[in-house]
Amino acid sequence: MKILETERLYLREFTINDINDLSEILQDIEVMYAWEHSFSDEEVNNWFNKNSESYIKNGFCFWAIIHKIINKLLGYCGITIQKINGNDLLEIGYSLKKYIGIKVMQQKRHWVVKIMRLKH
Repeated sequence: MKILETERLYLREFTINDINDLSEILQDIEVMYAWEHSFSDEEVNNWFNKNSESYIKNGFCFWAIIHKIINKLLGYCGITIQKINGNDLLEIGYSLKKYIGIKVMQQKRHWVVKIMRLKH
């Protein structure tokens, strides 16, 4: 199921078939600089499982960013719940393969604000 669609991209839930492409992102130290480390195979699997559980529990988490023409995973973006000072707060996050533009994030932010009526 497509979550959001632009002219060139769409967002959808991750599937087990995405693990190799997801590993390429999460295990790239340059891409994961904000996390301050790249992920091991076990951490990739844990990330995937936590993400899948959030779809069921919350109805959202990170979504796969797919290029329409080549049908290739370019990265992920979405909403997560972060605990800050004891409060659960929503956070928009993303990671993209090297050299990928951020147009999808601009579209995603618009969707979150407009459709979900969240404050920005």
